[in-house]
Amino acid sequence: MSALQFLRDRFAAAADTPAMVWRDEVYTYGQLLGMLDGWRARLATEHVRATDIVSLTAEFSPNGAAALLALCEQGCTVVPLTASVSQKRAEFLEIAEVGLDIALTADDAPVFTLLSRQATHALYDRLWRERHPGLVLFSSGSTGRSKAVLHDAHRLLDKFRTRRQAKRT
Repeated sequence: MSALQFLRDRFAAAADTPAMVWRDEVYTYGQLLGMLDGWRARLATEHVRATDIVSLTAEFSPNGAAALLALCEQGCTVVPLTASVSQKRAEFLEIAEVGLDIALTADDAPVFTLLSRQATHALYDRLWRERHPGLVLFSSGSTGRSKAVLHDAHRLLDKFRTRRQAKRT
């Protein structure tokens, strides 16, 4: 079972329930699940592999959330970015050893760009051996070069298996 199957099950069970509001439009869990399936198909078409380090530049849209979940479901290590970090973007891509960049345009359409980087850091090897997705987050870097933190996304998501009060974003 994928690390995200429990989320898929919950999304399906609450298909008609509002999950997010973006640009004054309500999106249900069922719509998010449909977007997630669409991203899975697109990642397959683009030959995205579990060992890929992928930057995802997106705002907090339903499509961006679905892309993040689909990349994790694929087993990728995701480096989430927003337009607000544009000045440090090149530095972040280099530090994280990003090989594929996916950027969502202003109209929320994806643009895929292959980069000429190979991931060589030993911490990635550990995630790949365990077949776990990763999540790279950055510190503010106020004292010099930015610092990256690599999280095991499988372990981060695991805490959400326990049902709690439903929330909407």
